[in-house]
Amino acid sequence: MIVKDFIQQHCAVLPLLFPIVETIGNGNNGETYLLNDNTVLKVSVLMDWAKKGIDIREEYANIWWILRQLKQDNPSHIVRLFDLGVLSCGQENRQPYTIYYYRMRRLFPLSEDESKVFQTVISHEDRHLIKHYEPNELDVVLKGLEKGLEFQSNKVKWFYQQIQSSKFKHLDLHQRNIMKTQDGDYRLVDLDHMVIRRQ
Repeated sequence: MIVKDFIQQHCAVLPLLFPIVETIGNGNNGETYLLNDNTVLKVSVLMDWAKKGIDIREEYANIWWILRQLKQDNPSHIVRLFDLGVLSCGQENRQPYTIYYYRMRRLFPLSEDESKVFQTVISHEDRHLIKHYEPNELDVVLKGLEKGLEFQSNKVKWFYQQIQSSKFKHLDLHQRNIMKTQDGDYRLVDLDHMVIRRQ
């Protein structure tokens, strides 16, 4: 994978800075690692891969500001952040890049049933929350789902309400970006795609 090779090439110091146990995820712009203190490290590469003329410095400033806000505010429905920083920056073939990280609480995948529930109550088409259920409407939907799926309805309702009312909006709202704590509480991940909701 291009991003993995890029991280290894420009971030040889990574294993020295963080005690990595294993790689637990990778995507289009980075990798996720389990650390030996049972926290998770996400490392992202910010570069204009498609050469669209994106200002990498401005893009990174926006992401950094949101991550700092999330760390400070610690919203209860979003994964807890412990620290964040820059690992490397420079130019590759005249193309500016930044490799940054954030370290967060370890979470666990949804069950297949829970994934189906969130596929029903949030949009998985355009990745925005477009299904604005009133509480009684959501109750009806969840009661219907309870006939064939196993999940904790009260925790889904709480999480849904938090997403609707939070000042932080996720631009890639998809069931794969929802995980859960050991207690079964849901949290949003993939924080590079968060913005402040317009009032």
